[in-house]
Amino acid sequence: MKTLSLLLCCAALLGAQAPKEPERWWESMDYGPFLSSSVGCGKARTHAAAKGITLRLGERQQLSMTFDTDLLRPAFGWEGFLKLSGVSYDEGHGSFPYTEGPLWFRTEVTAGAGLTKDLKDERASSAGPIPFAQGRWKALHRHGRRVALRYEVDEAEVLEAPTALTLGGQLALVRDFRFEPCASHRWFLLADAASFASTAERRVDGGKDAPSAILGGDPACRLEVLDGPGGKRLLLAVPATRAVRRVRVALFAPGATLGAVDVGVPADPSDLVAAGPPLWPQELLVPCEMGTSDGPFAVDTVGIPMENPWKSPLRIGGFDLFENAPRAAVSTWNGDVWLVSGLSAELRQAKWRRFAAGLFETLGLVIRDGRVFVSGRDQITELIDHNDDGEADEYRCFNNEVMATTNFHEFVFDLQLGPEGDFWFAKAGPVRPGGRGFDRIVPHHGSILRVKGDGSALSVHATGLRAPNGIGVGPHGEITAGDNQGTWVPRCKLHWTRPGSFQGVVDCTPITPKPVNYELPLCWFPMEVDNSSGGQVWTQDERFGLPKETLIHLSYGQSTAYRVLMETVDGQVQGGVTRLPFRLASSAMRARFDARDGQMWISGLRGWQTNAAKLSGLQRVRRTAAPMRMAESLRALADGVEIRFSCALDPELANDPESYAVKIWNYVWGPMYGGPELSVLEPDAALSERAQREEMHDLKNHDTLKVQKAELAADGRTVRLTLAPMHIAMQMHITADLADKSGTDFKAEIWNTIHKLGRDGTK
Repeated sequence: MKTLSLLLCCAALLGAQAPKEPERWWESMDYGPFLSSSVGCGKARTHAAAKGITLRLGERQQLSMTFDTDLLRPAFGWEGFLKLSGVSYDEGHGSFPYTEGPLWFRTEVTAGAGLTKDLKDERASSAGPIPFAQGRWKALHRHGRRVALRYEVDEAEVLEAPTALTLGGQLALVRDFRFEPCASHRWFLLADAASFASTAERRVDGGKDAPSAILGGDPACRLEVLDGPGGKRLLLAVPATRAVRRVRVALFAPGATLGAVDVGVPADPSDLVAAGPPLWPQELLVPCEMGTSDGPFAVDTVGIPMENPWKSPLRIGGFDLFENAPRAAVSTWNGDVWLVSGLSAELRQAKWRRFAAGLFETLGLVIRDGRVFVSGRDQITELIDHNDDGEADEYRCFNNEVMATTNFHEFVFDLQLGPEGDFWFAKAGPVRPGGRGFDRIVPHHGSILRVKGDGSALSVHATGLRAPNGIGVGPHGEITAGDNQGTWVPRCKLHWTRPGSFQGVVDCTPITPKPVNYELPLCWFPMEVDNSSGGQVWTQDERFGLPKETLIHLSYGQSTAYRVLMETVDGQVQGGVTRLPFRLASSAMRARFDARDGQMWISGLRGWQTNAAKLSGLQRVRRTAAPMRMAESLRALADGVEIRFSCALDPELANDPESYAVKIWNYVWGPMYGGPELSVLEPDAALSERAQREEMHDLKNHDTLKVQKAELAADGRTVRLTLAPMHIAMQMHITADLADKSGTDFKAEIWNTIHKLGRDGTK
């Protein structure tokens, strides 16, 4: 996908999806007490927090504060809330949310806590979290509508609970802190301003252009005003201690008239760590629909509560099934996680419960040992329900090392478990608005990433991807990914990756000097086959009607799934795909196999560049008793191809060369957006060179290969086609009009790539 840009379409009836979603839904949705996103200051979006958590403060939510989890800084405090802009809200390319309302304070983009007063940003690439030795984001705790933030500085825990209170007749943004014992003296950033009117250890008057601050609680702590990069810097100094320190910092609006204000006794943020009352106790019941089919697969549809009390459009970005239970967890692009039950063999009614909200574009979810993990643009989050009331109380940071900027397109796609219990996901490249070229690159852009099973470390597996909306992790640790046409990607393709491999997008790799070649994909796809790739999944056994460990590729753009026909020739993986015969309600982005019955579940959403009929879908694809008539393996030989089918064939049609048609063509790898389809047999160097400077999407020069002979093998299922002239090619298209042994006609199509020609007996 070039991006997951939203086409607004939501429901008017519970469980049904009407043609249109309410206009400006993003302004009416209840996100809960916080929202995770990139945030900038005002319309200019200055001093941006790439990973921000915006807290809504006070009983009437009069104030907001954005906390930057990379830098542990309070980025902004203001009256009002966010102006929600960007691709996941109003479809805006190149934009992201910003503060809307009178600003009380902001801070420079630097570390918000540390052991020295200068609070330098020590990051090597100005992206990702500050060094863990300096400080580390740990968790958000939700207690009803109150929130506590937990992080570490010098490995000593800090808890803070921001809120809004009226003190001395003035509205105040209050931050209550609890500092665990620490052997080091620590400083915490409170605000940056051009100047402050007057300063003291317990009170700083800001004047008309800066916030005023009053400190309460532990008398050993103090306020300090120092020279900063943009003028003056207001800090909280916390001396080393063997005991817990608790303080309250009350910030007041610039120009506020303050008398002798008593800020009161600091509240203990640890009180908010305990599980609190639920916010979303309603369970929504939605009818489901069992599919019928006279073909090999039936598709059952889970009803989705598009109409719900929180006006949340359930654009499903990821899901997983609980082990040995008719339940699933579902994440949405707009930051929700829902639990859905009732997914039994007879699918009649689904029960939905909102489990978490306010997350950062959660496009991947996995369940490990009954625990729910989601991937967002900021981190992998473990969602923990401490009191078993059906809602997450703790949003624990499992790993947040992924580097992020504010670019609209750098989605974090998918979340998969490896056979050793490690976590895998992909991160897109930061394309410019419109899709051509890239913005500032940081090391994790366009990469497949691995996080150790204990969350302790992140590493880069492969680089050079553009928009890998989904990956696959095979039973033996195979790592695959789709990718989307664009700069350096002439057509969508299915990547077969290796540790350290470069997949083709020159901008999105730290390899130096820049590569002049790339890891050859398993196969390429014409646009009509896959114009925007999803993820992959491997069959677990044969109950789905395919052999065990068969690879299936999903197409977000074409809303379908393909069986992958794969072979290895002299160490080179190659092959093609053939369409699985079923139709989906929405796109195909994520898939899981149910260990209970071996059937496949698929989810997807509708955005830009997809033919999906509905905004979102969660469906089960179920094998029926009907016979399967399709290709099941493919081999490229020196003089042609060999295709094995899932059924015995009618010999007359199988042995007739006129039953088949074969075409081949090549693409042009280069810095342009997409590219033409060029002749393999009559290469034109000048045309290829021109295609690297100009967009030539409509040019299609295909070669037709003559089918000289078609021979049905003794097994009655395998056909060998002798082709003239046989040739390696980036794209081959094979069509066959055949019949099975009973005389039932069927058509087979294969789209494949040939990097190497095999020989008889080559596997």
